Amino acid sequence: MAINLTKSYLDLARMVHSGSDGSVDPTIVARGRGEEERSIAAFEAIFALVAAEFVFSHSALIAFTSGQLRQHWPTLHQEYPDYESFDDLMKGEFRQIKPTLNKLTDLLGLERLNTARRKEWQQLHQFVKVYRDFMVHPTPTKYSELSSEIMSKKWNYASSTVTEILRYFYGAKGGTVPVWVDKGSLSIEGNILAERLSD
Repeated sequence: MAINLTKSYLDLARMVHSGSDGSVDPTIVARGRGEEERSIAAFEAIFALVAAEFVFSHSALIAFTSGQLRQHWPTLHQEYPDYESFDDLMKGEFRQIKPTLNKLTDLLGLERLNTARRKEWQQLHQFVKVYRDFMVHPTPTKYSELSSEIMSKKWNYASSTVTEILRYFYGAKGGTVPVWVDKGSLSIEGNILAERLSD
């Protein structure tokens, strides 16, 4: 059985929200001693869900680009002969998402995203270079500033950016966009319990 990693990661990213407006489907039930602890518990739960949305959206894009580029390994190997394997190439030349996307558009004969989809390219830069990097490698000095900024975005900010990028690639040159690109197949039903444990 072949697993579509791009779809799986995008499904996980989308699971924390419903609808294109980024509204939240599950109810967060916060527990704690007093209103302040409950408020902190709810905020931490929401931040955790948003972080998952960013990280899994990024993972979906990595899975897509590496899967597409893998099909071009013979051509890539000629262009980058110092890399003995595709995995080495991905860890070296294409360890960042933007050069990887640029190479994929070049190989497919498409206009680069920074020209064809400027808005998504800018959002990609913001969510990958600023937010996702912060969530994977948190910096205490930037926590207050970035956590507030991240929480001001719609819940589907990262996954909708990835969706539009995938739509561009699948729809290019008259291609068909798979249903899963626009609609996830996982959801959270019911309550999410967030409990503030005393430090």
